[in-house]
Amino acid sequence: MLTPSDSSDVTWQGLTIERNNLPTLAENKQTQTSLNDDGQKVSEFAEAASAPELPQNLDPAIFIDKSTAYLASMLGDPTMRRNEGTVEIWQYQLSDCVFDVYFYADAGSLIARHTDMRSPLLGGVIDPATCMINLHKISETTGRIN
Repeated sequence: MLTPSDSSDVTWQGLTIERNNLPTLAENKQTQTSLNDDGQKVSEFAEAASAPELPQNLDPAIFIDKSTAYLASMLGDPTMRRNEGTVEIWQYQLSDCVFDVYFYADAGSLIARHTDMRSPLLGGVIDPATCMINLHKISETTGRIN
């Protein structure tokens, strides 16, 4: 369900799109030209192929309750690891976003309890779909997520 978050944005399933950047009818339709019974050219609009759904395996939630070994097997080594108290944070610096995974000790193992996607620039805007596509790209290089 589309719900306006303010006068200029539209939010849907956690994604926010600027209202003035919504696709127009011309962007969603393709013109097809054919001949009618009298041999005259007739233009018709045909639905453009919709963008494929993002595979569910791109959702960062798949890493929740997983170990550091699992994350490494799926995405490879992080760009940076750091500890803040008892929390170990793995950071993947991607082209359009930064992806953080927060691991907490659980019965002697580190288990992911939280993930975060953010802009590489302080105060920057992130496109979650693009970030998930970039996550998929690095997962493809490890050969783990299809």
